[in-house]
Amino acid sequence: MGDANPTNPEVPTMRADNFAARAEALRTELESAGLVAPTADELISLLEDGCRAVADLEERLAAAERSLMSTERRLAEEIERQDALRSRLALQEKLASLGALAARIAHEIRNHLNFVNNFAEIVVNLANELDEVMAPELAQLPDQVSGDFHDLMTDIDEAAKKIRSHGRTSVDIVANMLRHSRGGQPEFAQTDLNALVDESLRLAYHGVRAQHPGFDVSYSADLDERLSPVSVAGQDISRVLLNVLGNAFDAVMQRAQQDGEGYQPRVQITTRSVDDSVEILVRDNGIGIEQAVLSQVITPFFTTKPPGQGTGLGLSISYDVVKREHHGDLTIESEQGVGTSVRIVLPKSQPSS
Repeated sequence: MGDANPTNPEVPTMRADNFAARAEALRTELESAGLVAPTADELISLLEDGCRAVADLEERLAAAERSLMSTERRLAEEIERQDALRSRLALQEKLASLGALAARIAHEIRNHLNFVNNFAEIVVNLANELDEVMAPELAQLPDQVSGDFHDLMTDIDEAAKKIRSHGRTSVDIVANMLRHSRGGQPEFAQTDLNALVDESLRLAYHGVRAQHPGFDVSYSADLDERLSPVSVAGQDISRVLLNVLGNAFDAVMQRAQQDGEGYQPRVQITTRSVDDSVEILVRDNGIGIEQAVLSQVITPFFTTKPPGQGTGLGLSISYDVVKREHHGDLTIESEQGVGTSVRIVLPKSQPSS
């Protein structure tokens, strides 16, 4: 409320003697007209009351304006929240449809993988039987011939066992996909994280080499020897690592295609024991990610890869596995033309359910 003091600069003032003289003249005129004239003190009091009333109205008007601005902000925030909610609902419906489709596809793939695994097992058994059956015949052949035969059978046996091993891994991955699509619970177990990281790095490297035989990249693992087994869902974390490492190898390959000779592609993964958690850091000196889209890379169906080379689900699923399933954290830092770092933090033990 405004100051009622008549000396307030916002209130018109006049010299006391001038005011008194004019008040006396006004009183004389009113008396001659038969009216009772207010005294100077009464006029001053009325003026002060008027000033206070004006100041009060101005304060109420300012308060009303502030309230209106606050209401407008809340309305804008609510509109933005509703828009975001509609977007999330639309995305959830899309994911639900995709999840149902993925579940059906995964079921069919699992059936065919079971056939692959079964025939791989048959090949292993047949190779062993053939080796036993041929033993008497080979004993009569030159050492060179029998040696070549044994080498061939060994190669067949090892290849069949690798097919069986990777087939079983694929079945587990498909089973995990089905579990995710149905909202099942992960299976946690004490896991040698260093071994899991090392295996994932080699699988990712050989995967990119199989697709691009001429591509040369330097990769390394710096593993914390103090790290003891950690409670994780091994298959799910393996998928996360394969996805992140696959992205890293793709990034350095894209930069190699751009920069040509003189560029040395590098991918490094490290593990560190930090208090009650484990930190996995994947770094590459690849093409990097634009800052404008960095915050969107974990959004489902968003991808920076060329059309046909990415679904936009890898990092989204990885983020979900680390955050929701393992109560950890996954953060990404990147600079275009410099490289990308992905930090995965996992608690050493999971909270009791």
